[in-house]
Parts: sequence; structure tokens; C-alpha cells
Amino acid sequence: MPLIKAESLKVGTLRELLRERDLSTKGTKAELVTRLIEGAGTDEFDIEDESNELKLLRDVVSSLAATVESLSKKIDSKSEKHNSDIPKKIVSDDHFNHSHSIRDIVELLPDFEPTKTSSLTAKAFIQRVRQLATAYNWNEAAVVFAVQTKLNGPAKLWFDSCGLIFENLKDFAEALESEFPHVENEADIHFRMSSYIRKPTEPVLDFFYRVYAEGRKGQTSDAAIIQYIRRGLNHGPLQNAIAPLNFQTTNELLDAVNRFLANRQRLPEASQRKPENDGHFEPIKKLTATPVKNANRVCYNCFKPGHISVNCPQPQRLERCAKCSKTGHTTEFCKSVLPASRNINQVVSDGMPDQVSRETGRITKNILLDDMVVDAFIDPGSDRTLVRESVARNSIPCDPIILKGFAGGSFVCDKKINAVITIDECVVNAVIYVVNDNLIPNALLLGSDVLLSKNRRMIIDSDGCRFETIKPLNIKPETELSSNEKRQFNEMITEFRQCFAETIPEMGRCQTKQMDIQLIHDKPIQSRAYRIPLAKRQVVDRIVQELLDNEIIRHSNSTYSSPIVLVKKQNGEDRLCVDYRAINEATRKRPYPMPTVDEIMSQIADSTYFITLDLFSGYYQIELTESSKQYTAFITHNGQYEFNVMPFGLVNAPMEFQSVISGIIRKMKSKRVINYIDEVIIGCRDIAEGMDLLRELLTILKNEGLTLRPSKCTFFARKIEFLGHTVSENGIMPGTCKINAVVNFPTPTSITEVRSFLGLTGFFRKFVQNYALIAKPLTSLLRNQIREFKWTEECEIAFNLLKKHLSEEPVLALYKPTSFHEVHTDASMIGLAGILMQSEDQLTWRAVFYYSRQCSDAEQKYHSNELEVLAIVESLERFRLYLLGKRFRVITDCNAISSTKTTTPLNHRVARWWLKLQEYDFEVTHRSGSRMHHVDALSRKPAEPSAHPNTVADLIMVVEINENDWLASMQRQDPVLKGIIDVLSGKTQSTQESQLKTDYKLKNGRLMRRLGSDLKFVVPNPVRWRVVRSHHDDVGHPGCEKTLARLRDYFWFPMMRRYVKSYLASCVECCFNKIPTGKREGKMYFEEIEPIPFRCLHIDHLGPFPRSRKGNYHIIAISDPLIL
Repeated sequence: MPLIKAESLKVGTLRELLRERDLSTKGTKAELVTRLIEGAGTDEFDIEDESNELKLLRDVVSSLAATVESLSKKIDSKSEKHNSDIPKKIVSDDHFNHSHSIRDIVELLPDFEPTKTSSLTAKAFIQRVRQLATAYNWNEAAVVFAVQTKLNGPAKLWFDSCGLIFENLKDFAEALESEFPHVENEADIHFRMSSYIRKPTEPVLDFFYRVYAEGRKGQTSDAAIIQYIRRGLNHGPLQNAIAPLNFQTTNELLDAVNRFLANRQRLPEASQRKPENDGHFEPIKKLTATPVKNANRVCYNCFKPGHISVNCPQPQRLERCAKCSKTGHTTEFCKSVLPASRNINQVVSDGMPDQVSRETGRITKNILLDDMVVDAFIDPGSDRTLVRESVARNSIPCDPIILKGFAGGSFVCDKKINAVITIDECVVNAVIYVVNDNLIPNALLLGSDVLLSKNRRMIIDSDGCRFETIKPLNIKPETELSSNEKRQFNEMITEFRQCFAETIPEMGRCQTKQMDIQLIHDKPIQSRAYRIPLAKRQVVDRIVQELLDNEIIRHSNSTYSSPIVLVKKQNGEDRLCVDYRAINEATRKRPYPMPTVDEIMSQIADSTYFITLDLFSGYYQIELTESSKQYTAFITHNGQYEFNVMPFGLVNAPMEFQSVISGIIRKMKSKRVINYIDEVIIGCRDIAEGMDLLRELLTILKNEGLTLRPSKCTFFARKIEFLGHTVSENGIMPGTCKINAVVNFPTPTSITEVRSFLGLTGFFRKFVQNYALIAKPLTSLLRNQIREFKWTEECEIAFNLLKKHLSEEPVLALYKPTSFHEVHTDASMIGLAGILMQSEDQLTWRAVFYYSRQCSDAEQKYHSNELEVLAIVESLERFRLYLLGKRFRVITDCNAISSTKTTTPLNHRVARWWLKLQEYDFEVTHRSGSRMHHVDALSRKPAEPSAHPNTVADLIMVVEINENDWLASMQRQDPVLKGIIDVLSGKTQSTQESQLKTDYKLKNGRLMRRLGSDLKFVVPNPVRWRVVRSHHDDVGHPGCEKTLARLRDYFWFPMMRRYVKSYLASCVECCFNKIPTGKREGKMYFEEIEPIPFRCLHIDHLGPFPRSRKGNYHIIAISDPLIL
């Protein structure tokens, strides 16, 4: 034998040579060659050195080659006969025109690699090999040899290592299938089929056969395969076309698909660009036969070409049920009983009334058609309402209309009925068109003509759909309109009714913007909860449930939490408000540029009419990003919750709201629409222009998903107040409200009042030319030698002149958002006051806005600190538009107010007021009263009468408050209660499980005791004393029965009465202050003490006390009077 280079040897030979030399056989071929050359000292080897197995294999190959050569000759002689017997789809004619060598056989055989999902299974691989061998009449020995070369991956490694020689295909197939069995359950097949979605470039038929082939691997039913094909078609026109059709077999579905594709190919190019199945209906004036046009159309009734189903001479096909295979009804109305065992591949959609089918996305609902209850299919995409012919009664002829969209074709309808449809107490008189039973999936198809009828609204959710009658709005314009203008206005309001909300369920949600909260650190913030009285917890539960029902909040497991405060409104109702001060301190502030007042005013300066719009609970219409919701979490006694929408009190909320409104205004074509924070104003020269602008804005609001509060909107007003200015058709004038506090300052009647007024004017004396000369008559009254107060005409002139100077430039400045601002506040028992100050350099300050009002009788009794806080709150609310979105300073002469912003917890009254200020970014600075005469004067002579401004609860619809639920955690530390909790939650088993489930219940993770129909909190043993103390010591030390009554309202623990009696008997205050019942103790008897130790002992006992660690609960005191 000649020498062969190591590089030319096969891997098996290399490994055999390495084994003979005790060398490693692992690695790539290059590594094996290198290792063999280094071990043998040469790169040429004699094949004679091969093992016996290799020699035997070589002999087999030689014999096979001889056999194949003889077979090739026979194949040549019989090629003509085989060429006529073999199907053309299996192999081309060229394969029979030459002798088949081993190489030819190898080329025709498929590969087998078990690790690839696209590869054939072992069983399928062997079946393919046998089919080819039979078709080509191959010699079995040649096939066995050739098939071994098609093994790849693990299969090749298996064959190389098994050391077996297969003489026939049967033995090879058994060994291969045994080594690589195909294990695949039906669930895997369904999982893959459910993920199949047709690619946009993939032919529809290719996708059909891809899903079909996968289903046939696991013997999946036709019903399941049809559902998977429907779901993954990704072809809108085709899916719409086959949606109303029911298929029993995949062949029926394939026929429908082929007909649809064939019809589309025959359509003109323009028609293919705009599919016909858009669900619209076109009236026709005359029906004419068009045999040429329909010559190539296929009938959907008899499946023959040349006509359409409406002209089919054959009887109409009846709809067949996919469950029982009977005609006359569909699956939804089938009364047959399914077999007891349902296979996983049986996909059956048992549509129930008023239910959303997750497989098909269809919504059905029981409705009343005249006096008959029918199952209706909700289809807002249809222009007409349709009814099955078998259901319609008293049908009448009508002008024919073409119904487009059924399986890519059309249906001519010439019958209708007039009926009364009742849906959820909404009654509609409808015209319903009659169609064949097999064209719609239910007895009735509700189209948009009924669903979107006037003053009706359809709401679709996961539970189905419901219909509501829309309450018409009663909106009256401020200006008298002509009859035509009034009609246009009312029609517009009705058309955009969904843009107005009068209740929270009607409120919209912004579709284009979400609020994102970013903190400056990742450390969780868990503020200490404020305590809420037990009697108020039911109020908290009710409000939380309302917010949950309206999806304003949701349950939470956030690591952040803020306290809540229960706030009482003017009408006596309670509101829940969240204290977000800690979150606001850690929030990264978002700057947002505010437009200048001059720029805003110039856009509406030449308007005649004005429209002002206000959003309904505007903050609640802006959703939070998913990552931001955790930061708004708050805790109540029944769990933790977080907001889905932007709550009141977040420091960045005003800027986010301004951003949303500004985005809407930017979409307007006209520049005559302006906004500042939450105020939107439309200016127009005439009514027609106002109508056009209002329609444009309402259209944008509708697309954005936002809603307005009609009671706060004004339409076509002649004059409005905006940013401290009065805007009318006469131009822009300074508003009177900002100077009322000065203009209405009363005439002084004493020296003290004169001094107060001069304190106000003296603060701005640098802006008043010749101030000293003007004020001289007033300052003369302050001289010590003048003892009698006398108000002269000169004093009156000076007084009025100074007020005039204070209410106009240069003392009163126009507001500039880019300037620095301060709010100076003061309060007295007489009134509250505030002045908005502005400066360009923080050195010279000028007034922008004055505010003062009298205190009510109740407010006059407040503590001075509370009045100072109230002055700040009301001043900032009055100056709100000027201060939102910017940093400013509050100046007060009350030093205690400086720490109010960071004090926790706050006084309840102060806390309610202070919550209104969470959206402002400010700091509080103390300044001595001697430097605050200007604002002190306004507080002592307020211009406005006392009023009852909106409380926090009137302005906030937010939630907060609670205590740490330490009782729930203590339950899990009590071994007895923890065992019960484990049994109820299924973690452990117990022989008393049924009894425990009867007596106890887990609610929100807390163990509750069933007492009749009530659930009481189970109090752990270690904290019973604390619970009793809170219901006895903290509420005035009531007696045993009252204490028990309080406890039994919420709690339960064994032998409660005995424990309470024991606790009350050991209460020191009760023993000291209360006179015990029964016979009074007699007076203590004293006797002379003999000077002998232990001759006389005094003994007494105290108790019972709470049991000690050693089990004692009484104290015995013994003393020797001699020692004392």
C-alpha cells in the first residue's frame, strides 16, 4: 500500500492511529493531525496499519461498489420503464437517463441532524429514504451505505462511536429511531402554532400550508388549525372576508382563500389598491345582469364559476354547526353535549351573550328586538344593522343596496324590517336589512347606524359592552346669538358631546402625553403616616373604592409611601389628600418656559368675543408612566395604593399640565388661541370665526382624549379677566382686582390707622415723586403735640393722592415671568393680606398685585400662627397664575412659619391648608414686623369682606393617610395565628382545616374572625394590652362595657371580657379617680407599735396587673412598721 499524508486521512482513521499510540483523540482534525505527526515522527502513514474493523469496512465498501456497478447496468436497461411509472413530482426525468452512482444517491437523500428544529425527525427521515429507494429501485446495501453519509451533528457522532455495521435498512432504522426518538406533546405544537404570524411578503398559501403541516404533526383537529390560521393571517381584507363564514374542515377554508385570491387577481389595479371589504354599503338605482363581468366569478353557494351566489339556481346552503355538524344553527346556539374529555387541540369558542371572545375578538350581547330576545354581534365598522332572514318578521321590500365585504364579494339586499331595538334601557327605532342566515355570525348584526345613534354612547371593555343615553348639555352663550348661529352652536356641542364631562366616569384621558417623575436619588421614601380616627376609616374605604372604580388609583406594592390627610369640605363631605412634601423634595424639578404676558395679550388684543375653556379635573386626565406610579404610593388601613394618573400635590404637575395644553394650542392653525397654565382662551372678531376656531379646538381635544367641564366654560363673552387684566373689544386694561386692596382702603379714623396707612405707602416712597410733600398733612397728625385727631380736607386730598400713586406705575409694575418675585404676607385678627412683589435685580422691589380680606368670626379665634399660614395659603392661591412653575420667596413676620414646610406631623388645620401649596416651588423667609408695615396695613384694613374660599378638599381629589399596619405583622409573629394563616393560605395541611376555614378568613393578608356575617381583626396575644389601652386609656377611661363595645366593633381575641376586666382593674388612673362599687372600706385601725422587730406586720396586695414574664400578675407588699 502506498504511503498517505496525514492531512489526507479521515478523522476516524486519525483517531484509530492515535489510539494505537495511546494518544488523545479529542480535538479538531488539524489538532489530531499535529498530535499524530508529533507522536509518530512522520507525516506519512501506511494504510496497512489500520485496525481490523477498518479493514472489514473497506471490504464491505468494495463489495458494495461492485454491487452498485452491476445495479447501474440494470437501471440503464430499465430506465424507460421506471420513467413511466414514477410520479413527476417525485423526481425529474433526468434521473433515469443515466446510471445512479453512490454520489447520485447521496445527493438525493435528505440530511438528518436532530439538533436542528428544521430537520426531519428520525422516523420521517427513514420514511423519506424508503420512499426514494422504492421510487428509484435502489439496492438496499447501497442505500444503507449512502444514508450513513447524511448523518450530521449528534447523529454522526453516534454512528462513529457505536461500532456497528448495518447490513440492511431495517436494522439501521430501528437503531436510529431508538437512539433519536421524537418526543413532542400536543401542547408544544399548539404553542408553536399560536406564534405563527404571516410575514408581509409571505404568500398566503405558503402560510396556510406552514400552519397546516405543523398541525398535522400532532394530529391537531381541523377546528384548531382553522383558528390558528385565522389568527395569524395578517391580511386585513382576507380576514374580514372570511370572518362571518364558518368552516368545518381545512379544505373549506382553503377553498375560500383560493376564491378570494382568484377574485382579487381579476379586479382592476385601482380596486386592489382600495379593498372592497371596507364594510360600507352603497345604494343602487337599478340592478342589471352582467354575465361578462361575472363570467370568471365563483359562486359561494355552489362553488361553480359563471355567476354569483345571489343568482345561484341551486338552493342556498344552510349554515352548519362546527360542534355537532348539523345545519340550521351555529356553535353558539348548539344544544349538543360535548364529550367528557376535551383534547387540548379542540379550540371551541362558546360565545356567551355580552361577552368578548378572546380567540376572535368578537363582542356579542343579548338585546331586545321588538318583543324578542336575540343574540347580537357588535360591529361598529358596519354602516348598517343586519338581521338573519330566519329571525326577521314582517319584512318589506326596499330599494336594493349592495353590501360589500363578505368574502371579498358583495351581496344585494332588497328586504328590510322596521323594529324597535332595546339595549341596556336605550331604545332605538331602527331600519334593519335582511340577509341570508349564513352571512352574519349571529341572529343580529348591530352596525354604526344604531350603535352611534344620536345621544347614545357605547362603552367597550373586557367584560363586553354597555350602552348609555348621553345627557344633553345645557350650555348658553354669554352673547345673544341669532337663531341660525344658536342652531349651529347647539349642533356643534352635540357633535362633540364626548369632549365634555360632568362626572368622573365621563372624564377623558390624554392619549399623547404621560407624566414622568424623576428622583435625584434611589433611596425609598417612606414618610410616617398620620393617624386617622377609627370612625373615619369607613370614609377612607369608600373614597378609595370610588377611586379604584374609576381607575384613578390601583393597588400597589411600592417601596415608597406618603401619608394621607382626611379633609372636610364646606358641604361637610370628606376628601382624602396626599402629603407629597417628602417626594417633592427628592423630585428633579422640571423647568418649563412660561410665555410673557405681553406676548399672550397681543394675540387676542383686537378680539370682539372671547371663549374660555376649563378642563374637567385636568390633572386626572394625564396618566403617569408605569415607572412613575410607584412614587405616588400611599397606605391606608386596608392596603397600599398608587395613582394611575397625575395627582394634585406633585411639584412638577403644573409644568406637565402646561406642556399638555401648550401642545394642543400649537396644533391650532390660528394664533388667536392662547393659554396660561390651565386657562385656555379663544379670541375672535365675529361669531363665525369663533365657531370655526371652537370646532377646530374641540376636534383636537377629541383626538387627544381630553374633556372639558361645561360649567366652568364661557362662550362668546364680551369681557373677561385674565392675568390681572380686563380684556374686551375696547382693548386691554389693567384689572381692578389687583389694586382693590389699595383703592378700597378705608379713610383713617384714628392716629393708629394713619400710621398704618403711611406704613403701606412708605414702603414704596422711592417710586412716588415728592412723597414727603404729598404725605405732609398725614404725617402732621402723628406729631406728639397734636393730641386731638382731626381729619381735614388736605388730609383727604393727600390720602386719595397716595392711593392713586400706589395703584399705577411706577409703583405698580406689569408682571414679567422672567423677573424675581416675592410674596409678602401678614395676618391679624381683623384680616389677611398679601402683596406680590417683583424685582429685576433683587434690590429694588415693586408691587404687582395687592390682596386683602377680612377674617370671619371663626377665623378670628385662630392662633396667630394659623392665621399667618392662612394668609400665605390664600395669597398664593390669589397669585397662582403668576407663581406656578417658578421659584419664589414668601416673606412673613412669623418665625414659626419658616419651619412649617418641613414639620411632620403638622397640626391638622395647618396640614389641610398646607396641602394646597404642594404644587408651588418656594421658600419661607422670616422678616421682622418693623420691616413689614406695608402688608401689615392691608391686613388691619382689609378691602374685601370675609368669605369662605374653596377648601383644600374642594380643590383636591387626591388621597392619603394612615398608620403602619403593625397588627398584621404581629399576627405573623404569633406562632398560633401564623399556623392558622399558613393553613388558610394552603402552605400547610391540618386535620382542623375545615373548622379553621369556618371560623377564620384571610382578607388582604390579614387574619379575620368570622362572627355571623361580620369579620373582626384577630389580635395577637403580645399586643392585646396595646389595643385595649388605645380603646380605654386614649378615649377617657370608659367602663368595662363601653370598652368592650368599642373593641368588638373591630377586633376579636379569646376571653376578651376577662382580659378587659383584668386590665381595667389594674388601671392606676381608674383605681385612683373612680369610686368602686359595693361596700365602702372601713377606716384603718392604728395601734401602738411595740419596739420589737416583726411583732406587727402590715400586709397588702395590688393587682391584677398584666401577666409578667414569670407568670405573675399580683403584688403582695409586706412591711414592718418598726422599720418604717
